[in-house]
Amino acid sequence: MPATMTAPEILELLDVRDSDVAPAMGLIAGAPSRDAVHALVSLRQRLGSMDEKPQLPEYSETTWTEALLRFAPEVLDHHRELGVSEAVIRDSFADWGRHIALHRRVHGAFGLETWRWLAMHAQGTMFQLGRLQFMLYRPETPLPIQAGGDFVLGIHIPETGKPLDESGVDHSLALAKTFFGTHFPQYNVQHATCVSWMLDPGLAADLPDASNVARFAQRFTLFGESQMNPADALYFVFRTRDVSRIAGLPRTSSVQRAILDRYDSGTPVLGTCGYLVL
Repeated sequence: MPATMTAPEILELLDVRDSDVAPAMGLIAGAPSRDAVHALVSLRQRLGSMDEKPQLPEYSETTWTEALLRFAPEVLDHHRELGVSEAVIRDSFADWGRHIALHRRVHGAFGLETWRWLAMHAQGTMFQLGRLQFMLYRPETPLPIQAGGDFVLGIHIPETGKPLDESGVDHSLALAKTFFGTHFPQYNVQHATCVSWMLDPGLAADLPDASNVARFAQRFTLFGESQMNPADALYFVFRTRDVSRIAGLPRTSSVQRAILDRYDSGTPVLGTCGYLVL
């Protein structure tokens, strides 16, 4: 790691908090492990890559957690070389700590189950702009559109505790159009994609018209086949993939009720692809 950035400074950058600070420090305070050295080489080779899905060597979750923590300063340098503002850098890196905290919430211990997701962050083309995250990438399968370039923005919805309301989404989309036009003008990005359980057309039909999720889904033109594990909607909404727990899960919101009703009827919510014009 760069000599100008200490281990505590890295954890502060990533917004690692509370009980996760000590075990994270234990991973990066000393010399890197042998496997982490090799994982770091792989991450460096991919910095700036715009592939849709990173192809990474097989190491343990602990190795990738260590490598990603150690690699964060190099991603930071990459963002600063692009001229990204410190505010966007701060908001984007906070997702690293958010996923470490999520692991503790789900499993009751330090870890990073979602390290593959942060490996996408480590490519250096993922940014949080307002309510949403956007990743510049080249789709493996071209979009079903006649106009536009080879590159698009992948939209992701981080768990920030803020509502996914129309004004927030409008603001994020406007920020993204300006941001990528400024920092990546050579790619002429005109479209954004999203793959999410939120876009499942059956779910949208079961939700009230005023639902933020339903209104978000209405922005997209659907294409391709449904993806993702049928238990993914459970994970993103209830943070469990254990379908045996469905009977005891809360039905407080309209989204919770709609998802659980779909499981009860034998038609679970599936990840669905969509695109929109920026």
